[in-house]
Amino acid sequence: MDPLTKIPCPNCGADVDLKPRVLAVTCPYCGTSIPLITPEKQPPLVPKFLIPVGVDKTDLIDLAHALMIAPDNSPDDILEKSQVEEAGFYYLPCYMGQGRFDCQWSATFGFDRQESKTKETVTDWRPARGKGSARFLHLVCAADPSEVPQQVAKMLEESVPYTPFTYNQYLLGGYPSLDFAYSPQEGAFALESLVINNDATSLAHEMAKGDRQKDWSIDAVVTFDGPVKAGLLPLAKFVYSYEGNNYVIWAEDTKLERHIVEPGSIDKGRSTLKFNGYIPMWVILGTFAFSIILSLTDSFLMLEPTTFICAALLAFLFSYGYGALRAKSISNYSKALREAAFSAKRLEITDNSGSPLPDGERQALLKKSRPPDKPFLAPTENDENTLAILSFICGFAVLLGLVLSV
Repeated sequence: MDPLTKIPCPNCGADVDLKPRVLAVTCPYCGTSIPLITPEKQPPLVPKFLIPVGVDKTDLIDLAHALMIAPDNSPDDILEKSQVEEAGFYYLPCYMGQGRFDCQWSATFGFDRQESKTKETVTDWRPARGKGSARFLHLVCAADPSEVPQQVAKMLEESVPYTPFTYNQYLLGGYPSLDFAYSPQEGAFALESLVINNDATSLAHEMAKGDRQKDWSIDAVVTFDGPVKAGLLPLAKFVYSYEGNNYVIWAEDTKLERHIVEPGSIDKGRSTLKFNGYIPMWVILGTFAFSIILSLTDSFLMLEPTTFICAALLAFLFSYGYGALRAKSISNYSKALREAAFSAKRLEITDNSGSPLPDGERQALLKKSRPPDKPFLAPTENDENTLAILSFICGFAVLLGLVLSV
């Protein structure tokens, strides 16, 4: 029988020439790609262990709200005007491996000494060798990097479960899980690389001596106790929108102790208000510089500078103290506003959860949710007049000291 050299295109019916050692051909008439070999489908990888979700949605929202109001430059209305776009949990695939490593290293250690004659510091370099071993237990994330940011994967890899649960689909709690993007062999290679690059290197550097080191060379042999285990780790994700922009908060949700917060919105207006409080100080500095220049002219000579310097110094200290106290007052008031909004949100969530707080706790939370009164230096509505008057008084004090010094 003659060997098959052509096949019909399934789309247009035209004959398509076959080529040796190719997995697919393309029809020259309609451009249809025709696979010649159907790849074998690998069975889905069944995890061996998992860490169940350890918190609920209320805990996640409470953590997210606390992180949203924490930065000093967060807007006062960040909780009132933000919208929750996503608040949920899902599982990330990972590989866990344990065993031991044996490493050998070489380096050059430098020892500083001082020359007796020249008093210069010189370094004597000496070659050194050593070896060591230790056990390890590590995780590597096996999710597709396009689905999980690298810093999130690193965060989970630091949360090694020493007592994981044997995998049972009912322990998933109905939360989705991402697919494994890497095979167990690739997972073992990633774990081995992690041990060599981190554990072995750290162990070798712990043995370093001298004042400085260079020319490190580290070789390690990694031995696993058994096959790497595939497992699932829980991850919490909170997405909120504020003024048209979305921001994400990630947390490992066994206890929500580790989290990554994307930089949120910044209240630039508050920074401007705090800066404005230092305007009188800048007026004093400008007046002081002008007075010094004026005193150097032949027509205006300062004879007794003590009064002038004292007046300028007192005015500067007053204006700087005013600016610093005002900035702190504005920050504290803004923080108190955000904390009151946080208590109000927590009260709202607990009231709507179907499990309201005991009356005593609820009353305490209700008290904290009341907006605070503005401190004495926090009001900024009359800045235009207040700062102008203070600037005039401080500048006048410096000029008066100059006149009295002549």
